[in-house]
Amino acid sequence: ASSKEIGAAARHIIAYDSKNGEQIWKLSREELKTLVPLSLCAEGKRVFYLDSNQLHCLDAENVKELWASDAKTSGTFIRSYAPTVVVKDGVVLFLTTAESKAFSAESGDELWTNRGSIGFGSPADLFAIDGKFWLLTMSYDRSVARPGRKTSFKPHKAVALDIRTGEIANTLPFKPNQHHHRCFRNKATANCI
Repeated sequence: ASSKEIGAAARHIIAYDSKNGEQIWKLSREELKTLVPLSLCAEGKRVFYLDSNQLHCLDAENVKELWASDAKTSGTFIRSYAPTVVVKDGVVLFLTTAESKAFSAESGDELWTNRGSIGFGSPADLFAIDGKFWLLTMSYDRSVARPGRKTSFKPHKAVALDIRTGEIANTLPFKPNQHHHRCFRNKATANCI
C-alpha cells in the first residue's frame, strides 16, 4: 500500500461489552485520521483520546463528546515516539517532549503545565501512584533544548509531580536498564519505581 493509502485509512474507536463481547458503540470522525497511537484511556464512565490538535472526552455509555481541549502534538508517530496520556483520580495528564499538561477529567479545564520528557527510543514513561504522576526521564530531548523553549527534566531521574498542582514533589536517581523500551514498556507499582 502507498503512504497515501495508509494515511487515508479509516480509524474508529469501538466499545464492546466485556461480558458478552457485543459492540456497544462505534465512533467514526474526521479527526480520528490523526488519532495519536497509545492515547486511548478511560476512567469511570469517561473515555479519553488524543488527536493531533485536541484531547477529547467521551461519555463511555453513549459516545457523546463531553469536551475537547487544546493539546497540540507534532509528528506522524511512526517510529519510536508518541505522546503519553494517563488518567487517574479525575486528572488527565498529557505528556510530550515539550511539556506535561494536566486537565480536569470532569470539565477539560487545564489544571497545570510543566516540562516534558522523552523515553529512550520510546514514548515517555508516566505512572500515576499515590497522588503523583511519576516520569522516568531517560535522556534529554535535544529537539526541545533550544533557546527560548522549555527543556526536559534532567536525565536518569524519576520525577514525581503532584497530580493536582504539577509541582515537583520528589525526585529519585535511577540507573536506566538496557531492555528495549519501545517493545517492553517500563512498569511501576506503589512499592517500586
